[in-house]
Amino acid sequence: IWIAIAVLTTVYLLGRYQLPHDSPVEKVGPIRVMFATGALAVGFWLLAGMFGGPMGELEPYLPPTPYPGTEAVSTASIRAGGAHGASAEANGLIPEEAWIVDDYEEALALAKKENRPLFVDFTGYQCTNCRWMERKMFTRAEVAERMNRYILVRLYTDRKDEVNIRNRQMQYERFSDITLPYYALISPKDSVMAKFPGMTRNQDQFVNFLEEGLTGVQLAVK
Repeated sequence: IWIAIAVLTTVYLLGRYQLPHDSPVEKVGPIRVMFATGALAVGFWLLAGMFGGPMGELEPYLPPTPYPGTEAVSTASIRAGGAHGASAEANGLIPEEAWIVDDYEEALALAKKENRPLFVDFTGYQCTNCRWMERKMFTRAEVAERMNRYILVRLYTDRKDEVNIRNRQMQYERFSDITLPYYALISPKDSVMAKFPGMTRNQDQFVNFLEEGLTGVQLAVK
């Protein structure tokens, strides 16, 4: 839609079509050409973004990828691992298949089985700050390396269906907070080790938060 608007704006500014109450464009001046060029440049930039190009601060306004409910990878294949997951971890990124979506009990059971801490991401479909953290913080090497050592679960809370309501109620009852995003580190015994409400642009602050959970589990094992 944004690309179409940019193209239509370009054509309109160049006088290729008029609205019903417009006066005829007898001459396209330099100012109109300048704005038309700018609109066309925005259109090409957005087009590049559709094919994976960097979108900068606009990225958080885009919906989650993959969109929840459209994931092609089953839970069983997540546990078994795969080429995509291995490649992502090798590059210091978090494989999308590593996330358990909207199933806290399953994530906790896996955390107990593997004796690994649990990273809980309370998020929303329409949460811009959530998208910023996913695309600008989780992708940083030092952050991803630590997050890959957790069992990762993503709980959506901003819809009115039964699952989202349950997730939101859990967040409120356990943390007395409905901030999005909201991150919690849970031990394999289901105790809260650390919590982090909201987003941050400070990498060190978020890394220190992640270290709290990893250190806590190591101490418990010893």
